[in-house]
Amino acid sequence: MGKEIGGETLTEPSVVKVWKPASIEEAAMIKRRRKQSAAYIAGGTLLQLQKEQGTPLPSHLIRLDQLTTFSNIEDKEDSVEIGAFVTLAECVQHRWFEGQARLLQEAANGVASPAVRNRGTIGGNIAYGIGDTIPALLALDCDITWMDEEQKLTTSLWYFLQYARKEMALILSIQIPKQLSSAKRHAFYQKVGRRESFIPSLVTAAIVCERNYRGEIDHIRMAVAGGSSQPVRLENCEAYLIGQTVTTQCLDELHERIMDEFLPASDPFVSKQYKQIVAANLMTAELAKFIEK
Repeated sequence: MGKEIGGETLTEPSVVKVWKPASIEEAAMIKRRRKQSAAYIAGGTLLQLQKEQGTPLPSHLIRLDQLTTFSNIEDKEDSVEIGAFVTLAECVQHRWFEGQARLLQEAANGVASPAVRNRGTIGGNIAYGIGDTIPALLALDCDITWMDEEQKLTTSLWYFLQYARKEMALILSIQIPKQLSSAKRHAFYQKVGRRESFIPSLVTAAIVCERNYRGEIDHIRMAVAGGSSQPVRLENCEAYLIGQTVTTQCLDELHERIMDEFLPASDPFVSKQYKQIVAANLMTAELAKFIEK
């Protein structure tokens, strides 16, 4: 069992008990026993966000901030591994991201305020489900490692978003593959909307594209999110572009395909169609730069 270090009465009528496990396995065991009545907490900004939105605190909090195993950025042979408890501020400041993964650096720097970035973790931003770093990480083709009850799994982030039981998952690390050799590589990230703490963006789009010496696209990842909608990869659009040389006609077709594939929910004052148009305009305008090169 984890060590129960006490509880305190908060604004909610129930008493919140805080657990301090000695290992990841112990943390997962507590969550497995307490199920929906327990939540993991590292930086604490996600729970603060949920509280701001009117969600009561769970009756059990499982602290992860004292577990240092997944609090580092490690340069490996084929990838860079980011521990889930690495803060967003560290992602902004780390020198490796300036070249290999600039998209993540830009995305992390656009999250809320400096105070939130200093405490909020990369794992928490993913666990949020609509975090600004997710489109960037999808475009970078990242893998993710997490605990699902008793087993540790590593899959693509895209698979995790679609199939993981997120209410039980404990995110451990993210692996960003190192840049592939390519004649031309282009990366793009843009967030459209308000930057303030705890306010989702209208649209967030990211692209990583590689072309061969003939100018044909031989690798592309396109990811987009819209407000409260979970980020998605535009797999049909990616498949359409593989082997293509970008032309005006190609971009016209792509614009329509983005509109068809990106299906965000409408938010107050912002329609689904508006988000689709913004996303399609952003992505095709960025790829149009290839015509000029």
